[in-house]
Amino acid sequence: MAKRSHLYNFHKRFGNLIEFAGYDLPIWFKGIREEHMAVREAAGLFDISHMGRFMIEGVDTSRFLDYMIPSNLEKIAVGRAFYSVLCNESGGIVDDLVTLKFDEQHYIMVVNAANIEKDFLWLKRFSKNFQVEVKDASKSIALLSLQGPKAQKIIERQFEGDLSNVRRFSHIRGRLGDIEVILSRTGYTGEDGFEVFVLNSPLQDPVKAEKIWNLLLSSGSQEGILPCGLGARDTLRLEAGMCLYGHDIDETITPLEARLSWLIYFDKGDFVGKMSLMKQKEDGVKRVRTGFMMKSGGIPRAGYEIAVDGRIIGRVTNGTYSPLLKVGIAMGYVEKDFAAPGGEVKIMIRGSPMDAFIKTPPFYDESRYGWKRKVG
Repeated sequence: MAKRSHLYNFHKRFGNLIEFAGYDLPIWFKGIREEHMAVREAAGLFDISHMGRFMIEGVDTSRFLDYMIPSNLEKIAVGRAFYSVLCNESGGIVDDLVTLKFDEQHYIMVVNAANIEKDFLWLKRFSKNFQVEVKDASKSIALLSLQGPKAQKIIERQFEGDLSNVRRFSHIRGRLGDIEVILSRTGYTGEDGFEVFVLNSPLQDPVKAEKIWNLLLSSGSQEGILPCGLGARDTLRLEAGMCLYGHDIDETITPLEARLSWLIYFDKGDFVGKMSLMKQKEDGVKRVRTGFMMKSGGIPRAGYEIAVDGRIIGRVTNGTYSPLLKVGIAMGYVEKDFAAPGGEVKIMIRGSPMDAFIKTPPFYDESRYGWKRKVG
């Protein structure tokens, strides 16, 4: 039997459910295109309670996390969130994650749904050498995500505090209505927005989560907010060039190959996978992750071969039809020498070579869309 999230009753009534990472979750409510465009132009509300939430606490917490991830925690201030990865001893990516820092001894780590058990055991394995406790709080904290250019306006109507000084990748504690929450200015769509941690919201009694969900939908009704499912979440994150674990990154792919080298601080102390990553950096990578945009028709999908002059140089790791750009887009890995932006390639779609070119994500115009947008 599939697991259920905190918002299962709403999803069952209004959504089209599929099984994802062992959960019954909505693939869409109104439609993938409609939900996608609501996020790009107004706001969309996602239930992401299927993702893992770990509470990591203790006198050695900062030192422990600094060893577990390649990022430099000394550069992370209290009140900030940060994106990073867990690596194995070979430098491969165990998972990618977002972590909130409350102080040197208290953090919340958000991990991918399919990796909850694996990540928990991985952290517990190394925690034995530190004065730290790792707790799985996934069932006691609901997690929602409000994304889009109207997100701040919608949430400010109900939040007791001032959000104007909450920068991207920062978080604040307060109340939505009469319910205690943590708002983290993070997301998985490329847009501005907030992930909402509904505290003390047990899975068996999801009244608080349901109340926050309905409160935000009501607050954003005049802006055109829509509840959104997994379909729009996937097309949005791919347009933004964000990795999907199990496709674009996994334990056989390193951050250097995935073009996530900006996460690695080789000058800090030891961390899991450091020696392997240093060797790969010295030797140079042979393949790199990049983006592809179709020049005409065709939708690239995972596993499709990528060719130049009849020679296979890589494969697509995931692809879709962009509701915004109205063209097929994809990410994949190619030999490093063929990864320059603008380079023309052929993607083998159902056995036929289709014209595409290499495009560094995000695929959209950042002056018009995404959190960096400069116009309305």
